Amino acid sequence: MVFEGKDDLVNNLASRLKGYQWIPYDWRIMVLIDEDRKDCHELKAKLESAAHEAGFRTKSIATSEGNFQVVNRLAIEELEALVGTRKRLGLIADDIIAHFEERLETIDGKGMIVCMSRRICVDLYNAIVKRRPEWHDDDDKNGEIKVVMTGSASDDVSWQPHIRNKARREEIATRFKNPDDSLKLVIVRDMWLTGFDAPSLHTMYVDKPMRGHGLMQAIARVNRVYRDKPGGLIVDYIGLAYHLKQALQNYTTSGGKGDATLNKADAVAVMLEKYEICCGLFHGFDWSPWVTGNAEDRIRLLPSAQEHILAQKDGKERLLQVVTELSKAFALAVPDEKTTEIHNDVAFFQAVRRVTGKSRCNRLGTSRGIEQRLGSVKN
Repeated sequence: MVFEGKDDLVNNLASRLKGYQWIPYDWRIMVLIDEDRKDCHELKAKLESAAHEAGFRTKSIATSEGNFQVVNRLAIEELEALVGTRKRLGLIADDIIAHFEERLETIDGKGMIVCMSRRICVDLYNAIVKRRPEWHDDDDKNGEIKVVMTGSASDDVSWQPHIRNKARREEIATRFKNPDDSLKLVIVRDMWLTGFDAPSLHTMYVDKPMRGHGLMQAIARVNRVYRDKPGGLIVDYIGLAYHLKQALQNYTTSGGKGDATLNKADAVAVMLEKYEICCGLFHGFDWSPWVTGNAEDRIRLLPSAQEHILAQKDGKERLLQVVTELSKAFALAVPDEKTTEIHNDVAFFQAVRRVTGKSRCNRLGTSRGIEQRLGSVKN
C-alpha cells in the first residue's frame, strides 16, 4: 500500500486495511516509513492503533507474531529484498503454477508475470522451472516460459541466459502473440507493459507496485477482445486494490465505458445458473461415461449427445449460446470450489458444443481427429 503523505496514512489506514483481512496468519502487512523523524514513536502508535481497529494483530498491541508491523527507514532497495525473499517467491511460484494450470484447463491463452526487479524476475523464473522443469528450454524457439528483460554483459552471470538483443526479443514476442505457440508465460519488469498487443493474453500476475496511468496501461494488456475470452484477470500479490480503484475512477471520469471489474461471487452465480440450463438440455441423457470412461468412451458418447440436442426444438442454437455463456462465467470464476465440482460436466458440455457447431454430423471425422480437436478440453 502506498499513501499520499503522513495525513493520508494516519487518516485512511484503518479503512484501507479492512480490505486485507483475508491474508493468511503467517503473512505480514508492513507500513514503511521513509524517514526516522522525532515523532516516529507517536506515528507508529497511531498506525498500530488503526491496524488494531481494522482487526489486525500488531506487535505492540497483541503478540510478537502480529501480522501488522510498522518499519522505519526501509529504503526501496530493502523493499525489493523483502519482496524477493526465496521463501516468498517459492510461495508465489506455487500459487502461479496452480492457478495458471487451472486457468488453461478452462480457457486457452497466455499469462504475464510482472515483477519488481530484474533479479526477482530471474529468481521467480528459477523457482517456477524448478517445480516445472519441462517448461524450460535454452532455445528461444522452444519452452513454455521466458523472462523478457534488457541487460548487458556486466550483469550477473545468472541473468545472462535471459538477456537478449532486440532481434531475439522480437522473436520471443512473435511466439507469445501466436495463440498456438507453446510459449504460455512471460516474466517482465517494465517491458511489454505498454504498447504490446497479444489478444490471447488473459491473465496478469502483478508483484510490483504500480499506480495511475501506468497501472491502467498494464492492465489493458489483458483486456483485448479474443475469441471466447470472457475478459482479463489480474492476480494481485502486492496490494494494488486501492490504486486500481483510483485508476478506474480516473478512467471512467475521462470517458471510459463498460464494467472494468466483476465481483467473483457474481461470476459464480452466473456460472451456476448457466450450468443448470445446460443440465436441463441434457435431461434424460446419461453422460457419466465422460467421467468414468476412457478416451474412446468419450468419443463414442458425442454423436448420441449431439442427436439428443438436435432432437429438441432450437436445441443447437440454445446449446451453442448457453455453453458459451457458461464457459465465460466459468473462466472468470476459476479458482473456486464450485468450479472444481462441475468442471467435468463443463468439459462435456464444451465438447458437445464443438461437435454440434459443425454444419454436418459427418464432419466429426475420425477418432484421431476428434481427439485432436478435443485436446484443449479437460478430460
